[in-house]
Amino acid sequence: MLGNHINQGTLAIHGPALDVRVRDNRIEDASGHGISLRGEGVVAFVDIHRNQIVRAVGNGIGFDGGDFGPIAVDITIAHNQIVDCVGANARPGAMPAGGIVLARVAELRCATTASSRTAARQRSPSAGSTCTAAGA
Repeated sequence: MLGNHINQGTLAIHGPALDVRVRDNRIEDASGHGISLRGEGVVAFVDIHRNQIVRAVGNGIGFDGGDFGPIAVDITIAHNQIVDCVGANARPGAMPAGGIVLARVAELRCATTASSRTAARQRSPSAGSTCTAAGA
């Protein structure tokens, strides 16, 4: 997924998936996460670079699937801009909220991703996290 403008939608990576490139996209006003890892199986060798994610109701980059979602392996997230995500209408729950929140991850690399005004209105103990991940 390269160089797209997505308005009021989520860019979803459904497992199983291998060798996924998400680069140079603008994602705004998503009703859930801006970029979502979901489905079952393994999502591996994912490269998320130079995206602008603005005003997503959920996390800028997040995980959907509860206990049965994908296992993510070898994920690189770098040089993204995540702004005004996790709005006042975000779903309350046990998962943390912030710029990047993933679960069931092995080999995650996060570098120079800017997150601003994200989770300012969310009442979560980890609100404002730039990169939070739970092990696979």
